Amino acid sequence: MIYKYKTKSLHACLRRHTQTGFTLVEILVVLAIIALLAGIIMPSLSGFHNQQALRNTTEDMLSLLNEARSDTLGSLNATDYSVLIQSNQATYFIGDTFSSTDPSNKTITFDQAVAVSPTTGINLNGGGTTVTFDRLTGGTSEYGTIIIGLVSDPTQQKMITISQTGLISSN
Repeated sequence: MIYKYKTKSLHACLRRHTQTGFTLVEILVVLAIIALLAGIIMPSLSGFHNQQALRNTTEDMLSLLNEARSDTLGSLNATDYSVLIQSNQATYFIGDTFSSTDPSNKTITFDQAVAVSPTTGINLNGGGTTVTFDRLTGGTSEYGTIIIGLVSDPTQQKMITISQTGLISSN
């Protein structure tokens, strides 16, 4: 009787002893490529975020000012409405005297990338930080400009202009 032994080919034997996976060098090369791409992409994403924060804050401020003017002209509650501007927030409130405890106040807090400079960013007639709209005309005696800028780059800024007639615009 002749027994036939099954023999494996050399290739099959080598395949059994060969490890599969990634070498440390391959992993380091991939990590280096990822780090390089992140270094290129992150600054542009940060710049995009900052520009978007500046646009959004400007739009929010315009909306708040227009709401105060609209509510004043509409004689809502038969009173004037105002907006207090601070370096990191703006607050809509009823009347011409701000009370931080009034529950009807509406406050928008600016993104941390954006600020209004307390010394050069608020340029209102009379030197104050509050804009109050007159009930019959919608005008204001606190007309002027508000400059909102990026904290990281003060040359990047938006200007809100409030006319004496109460019209509000931005660049």
